[in-house]
Amino acid sequence: MSEQQDNREAIMREHIAAIGGKNAIAVFDFGTRGVRVIVGPKSVPPEIGEHTIRMEGRKPNVGLDVADKRLPLNAQSLRQATTFIRAWRQLLQRCGVTDIRLISTAWFRWLENKNEVLTFVRKKTGLTIEMIDQQREAELTLLSIPVLVERWRGRKTGPAIADNDTVALIDQGGGSLQVSWMRWGDRKKDEIAIYASNFPYLGTVARRRDFFGLNAEEAPVDNPLDNAAGIRAQVQRIAKAARLELQKDLALPTAASCAPGKLHFFAVGSAITDLAPDGVYKRHNHRVSATQMQTKLDERLHQLNAEREQVRSVWRGMRLPEKDQTDASRPWFDKRKRLDEILTSLFGLPVYREVLELAKVDELTVSGYGLSYGYYFSQCIPKVPQVAGKAPDDRGPYMFISYCHDDEKEIEADLGQLRAMGVRTWFDREKIKGGDKYRKLIANKIAVSAGLIVFLTPRSIKRDWVEWEVGFAKEERKLIIPIVLEPMTLPPHWRFLLTGIDQVLPHELGPDRYQAKLAASIPEKCKRGG
Repeated sequence: MSEQQDNREAIMREHIAAIGGKNAIAVFDFGTRGVRVIVGPKSVPPEIGEHTIRMEGRKPNVGLDVADKRLPLNAQSLRQATTFIRAWRQLLQRCGVTDIRLISTAWFRWLENKNEVLTFVRKKTGLTIEMIDQQREAELTLLSIPVLVERWRGRKTGPAIADNDTVALIDQGGGSLQVSWMRWGDRKKDEIAIYASNFPYLGTVARRRDFFGLNAEEAPVDNPLDNAAGIRAQVQRIAKAARLELQKDLALPTAASCAPGKLHFFAVGSAITDLAPDGVYKRHNHRVSATQMQTKLDERLHQLNAEREQVRSVWRGMRLPEKDQTDASRPWFDKRKRLDEILTSLFGLPVYREVLELAKVDELTVSGYGLSYGYYFSQCIPKVPQVAGKAPDDRGPYMFISYCHDDEKEIEADLGQLRAMGVRTWFDREKIKGGDKYRKLIANKIAVSAGLIVFLTPRSIKRDWVEWEVGFAKEERKLIIPIVLEPMTLPPHWRFLLTGIDQVLPHELGPDRYQAKLAASIPEKCKRGG
């Protein structure tokens, strides 16, 4: 073990001792690029400073080993990530910490071998991953901003925000780009309306894949060693693709749409935090302008000799052994660790810059505290505001949600998509108790609804209540939207029940097309403000 590692562990032990092991909570966050752990007190203090929460992390870049939506169990990055988690879990337990969580985001959901990867992680680390869907990720990270504004005691102060202003957060992770926003005055309410847009195509993993896998004419290249595209041309293509993708979403906030209040952007993600000082505490509230982003991007291109180097030279230097290097690729082989940071800027900075350009805003504020901190705050601050859409809402036209309670965790991501669209939904929160009173309640809720969304899984199609709800909705001539969450063949009686009704198949559509089809299927009158 290195002296540096010894020092880090000693600092963590002192941190836990100051809190008291039983009074501490640890949260591991397993992302596509990095894995980290934060440790803080179970009761968040009124003032948050440099030493309130301790963080350790590593960047194994697991997302780079995902191919054809599969993560090999023998991938070195996966081994590094699980080794990190296991080692720090053991240290935490030795220090008396018993409340240890492991979270991850929606990128896991799109793995075709998700279940075997989750089982592997649990076996290697002793922890079970709690999946955070994209909408919940946006909510948790965005809601950390009011906490930090009110309790932050750092050297840098954030922007002055008025109650009629809008606060937005840009978060580019490996799996997707998320833009979420809220009206600042709503933080004082019991229920907050949070809106979010997800762009899976603009995550760093997809951007990296296209950087090496598409040529200057945007034609696929099977082998990156055959990609003769120039680096600057590829970066310009990334910016253009980001602009076109962002323009598809007409709901994104702009300075004009938020008037007379102001629009304030905060940001997390490796590409943008690399422009700020090292360390969570030092980078928090650091301001970055669109001009500074372009300056840093130009600097990165210069480091890559972008005027003459080709994509294949970078790929060769990054991925192949020393014996396969050429004169052009050898400089990048010698700088492999540095190269990942440079490439992250190329994939990320054009995206952040395009968001600001679309919104007509000149700068953003870096938040040093991302998802894992938002999750920590949600667990350790009493009376966290309720996010609109997480509770049944029949205060206007709504969609009735039919599902099996055994699938609650499976459908949370899909309910998150509906929340992001502002859709009012009604669903029973308790398991079926039976009896005439309950039957009348469900029948009435379906009868006065605008339609029914049913989540079909191998479990739900065996539940009589789910079949009864769909049958009654059909009898009442309601709009029915069946979402088949898992690949399966429906039994004959279900195929008969759904005759003439279009089924939605997320596993075939992919995240972008699924979100678009879901949005197009919901009546506008069911959406808040619609």
